[in-house]
Amino acid sequence: MNVLNDGMKHEAILTYIAEIIGFAWIASEPGSEELLEIIVNKGEKAKSTIVRIAIDNINSSDVSIANRSIELFKRFLDSNDVAVADEYSNAFRIMEKERFNTILPYLRLYSKSYVAEKSPYGLLRYLSKCATKHPKECIDVVANFYSWDLRERIVGRNSPVNVVVSAINSLDGITVKERKDNDYIEKGVELFDRMLEDSRIRSSADKALEIIN
Repeated sequence: MNVLNDGMKHEAILTYIAEIIGFAWIASEPGSEELLEIIVNKGEKAKSTIVRIAIDNINSSDVSIANRSIELFKRFLDSNDVAVADEYSNAFRIMEKERFNTILPYLRLYSKSYVAEKSPYGLLRYLSKCATKHPKECIDVVANFYSWDLRERIVGRNSPVNVVVSAINSLDGITVKERKDNDYIEKGVELFDRMLEDSRIRSSADKALEIIN
């Protein structure tokens, strides 16, 4: 314990110690709870490392480790640390499209969180890649966070406009078969119309409108 406490005082090895403690906590090692409480109070760098460890293990085949990782994932969703918000965001930047259904519950949870509000870019990039194959789910996730005052910061290539347009286009060809798809097109169009009300993102939506029409 003393060795770890001494090590936490040194910035150069703080990340390494945070990794060890994060793994120990996920594995339910004795004494890890106390150490976790200590390390997360050492600043953004340590806390963001703990978040990364949780995300890396959230789909473990070991049920106990997966459940503990989920618990750790939820723990910092209300953090106001920039580095922590960026760590969550970066996780979605590198997430594979094939994992969409597996991580969907966490996408929904994350999209309603404070850290997503602070740094939504990774999530938006991921949704942009997945909207064609998973249109209804992506519309739902975008609807979760569009109520925030983010519009000034999310204009561009991976804006929510592009996610919604891709989803609508994907649904458009099969709406005759399923009434639920029609409902989601209506939901997507309503969301899109709300976006167009804001002049700050209207330029980003012009090309999207051409695609829909």
